[in-house]
Amino acid sequence: MSSICILQNCTFRHPDNSLFVDNLSFAVSVGVTGLIGPNGSGKSTILRAMAGELFPAEGQITRNGRISILHQELNDELPFTEALGIHEQLAVLSRIVEGQGDEDDFAAADWTLEDRLAQILRQFGFSEADFTRLVGSFSGGQRTRISLMRVLLEEPDLVLLDEPTNNLDRAGRELIFNFLRDWNGSALIASHDRELLEIVDSIIDLAPPEPRLFGGNWSAYVVEQQAERERRIKELEHRKQEVATAIRHAQTSAERQARRNKTGKAAAGRGGQPKIVLNAMASQAENSSGRLREQAAQQIEMAQANYDRAQQSVAVEDPIRIAFPRSQLPANRQLLTLEQVTCAFGETPLFGPLNFSVTGPERIAIVGPNGSGKTSLLKIISGKLAPTAGRVIAKRERFALLDQHARVADPEQSILHNVMRQAPEMGRGQAHEILAQFGFRNTSALLAVDTLSGGERLRACLAMMALAPQPPQLLILDEPTNHLDLETISLLEAALNDYDGSLLVVSHDRDFLENIGITRRLVLPQGDVQPV
Repeated sequence: MSSICILQNCTFRHPDNSLFVDNLSFAVSVGVTGLIGPNGSGKSTILRAMAGELFPAEGQITRNGRISILHQELNDELPFTEALGIHEQLAVLSRIVEGQGDEDDFAAADWTLEDRLAQILRQFGFSEADFTRLVGSFSGGQRTRISLMRVLLEEPDLVLLDEPTNNLDRAGRELIFNFLRDWNGSALIASHDRELLEIVDSIIDLAPPEPRLFGGNWSAYVVEQQAERERRIKELEHRKQEVATAIRHAQTSAERQARRNKTGKAAAGRGGQPKIVLNAMASQAENSSGRLREQAAQQIEMAQANYDRAQQSVAVEDPIRIAFPRSQLPANRQLLTLEQVTCAFGETPLFGPLNFSVTGPERIAIVGPNGSGKTSLLKIISGKLAPTAGRVIAKRERFALLDQHARVADPEQSILHNVMRQAPEMGRGQAHEILAQFGFRNTSALLAVDTLSGGERLRACLAMMALAPQPPQLLILDEPTNHLDLETISLLEAALNDYDGSLLVVSHDRDFLENIGITRRLVLPQGDVQPV
């Protein structure tokens, strides 16, 4: 079968015209393909370009079928049916049923829509009662379900999924997994979810020095990548030896020629040869020495070029370092107390009453299905939302919140501007140095926050949290691994393990919760507290 979408020599640039994807080529056919790469490598941009939402600065994209994209974010102000992309279609059918339809309505009517919609609503846990709700009233996981429903209603040949498991509970994740297992068309998934990547047929890795295609799932990719890296390291060592050998041969040849020249001069000094013969011998020796030097230089240059190429193939940037300042949190300090706290959405109760406290350096996960109020509880704890009932006692001056949307103070300003606003006493040079530790080196620190990828934006927020005027004693993290690449997740896990304060974390990433040493779980909506 021919490829459904083909990218040929595509280049993408930031709004300031700086390059971030160069000369990219690949094709997508039937099957499920994973798209991975470091934060900022252009995964979301590539998917949007394939969907026709933007265009490459150079190159060509050929589409041979219908393509739909599942977006990471939805407009909070959109009504439910508009978010599904069916508002106008439902209006057409309604006019026809009411006897007000015209010729254009009958021509545009999709008579299969209502049956397909009813089936998908049941499958994803929604009902017609949700039609009048705004997107902003749904949880993050419910919004991801809405985005997936829209894709399914469009019935594409190729579906593009951008971090589809972000915010999803176990039931939602299984929904995505089962959808992809049963999908008969093509799918391209930008994701760093290792569990999700286990069900793909192939993986495209955008990591430097150039994009590569790996056959098989995540486990096969890890094995092949490790073998490839070991091969490149061996190649680098071989090329290094070639450079040393070329230099050594050049030195040996030079020394040998010098001995010959010395012997010739000594013979000439003893006399017995006509002057014309001696001059010819001297000229021949000089020419021979020049040729040897030129050949040796060429051999060294060639060996060095081969070494440079091999070194580039295994080169790794200076690693990102994520670290939080010492909180100096006493073991007996009570940071948070909830007394009979409840939360409701309109007339619908979300959770409670909750009775819960955090004392000293604890590590607590808030868990529960999508829509159970996990993010709402974090907003209540951080003071951004008032509880429906109950009392909250909190030392909020020592709290730091990182929400799942990675919001910063001024998204239109640069990362550097936001950091220096957070810590005005800091000099520009010191701010650059700290941002480099979080992966924003040189001019990348001058990028506007709203031009960053989801993972880059989250790293910028982490940098600002680390630079708070007072080191936080309670870190409140709402889905912190969303949008992060695998390397940065590992670095965040290490930083949180080294952090001496308390953690309050909402996450559906089981591996992450285990790796940061969670000791208790607060289960919503009922409010049970369970030891791990």
